[in-house]
Amino acid sequence: MNKRLLLCICTTLIILGCLGCARENNNENKNASETQAFSEMKKETSAYENVTFSTDVTISEVNIEGKTISLIFSNNSDNIICYGPDEYAIEIYDDGWKKYNRMDIEQRKELFQLEKGKSISRSHSVTEPVFPELKSGRYRIIEEFCYGNDPRGEKAYACAEFTI
Repeated sequence: MNKRLLLCICTTLIILGCLGCARENNNENKNASETQAFSEMKKETSAYENVTFSTDVTISEVNIEGKTISLIFSNNSDNIICYGPDEYAIEIYDDGWKKYNRMDIEQRKELFQLEKGKSISRSHSVTEPVFPELKSGRYRIIEEFCYGNDPRGEKAYACAEFTI
């Protein structure tokens, strides 16, 4: 009876030990796959490679506070411009500009106008799952807009670089 009990206890301990190792290995694999997904995401080429950025609609005074990017968006053109609240992208520089992430809005739910010669303060939340944590590096933020009152007009882009 004692040998059977001892054998049963040993078998139970071995099984529990194996389960613990499997769980730890699963956590390591999960962390490795998250790191791999982040590094693969950074390798995507910029969607703005062939875009000429506006010189008369500009972004300035980019500041990072916690998980918020604040900036000044200025319309120095001769026209009114329209823009949506969440139409922007962030890219990271890694031997060329690479996609970091972008807010994709299928349909503009809200549309704002900025009169010629005016500037406004804007802020964007940079939080998971849309944006991974911003690590040290060189970045740029790109704001999408269009000239005139028609939101279906030709898209234009303003850009500013910043470093963390």
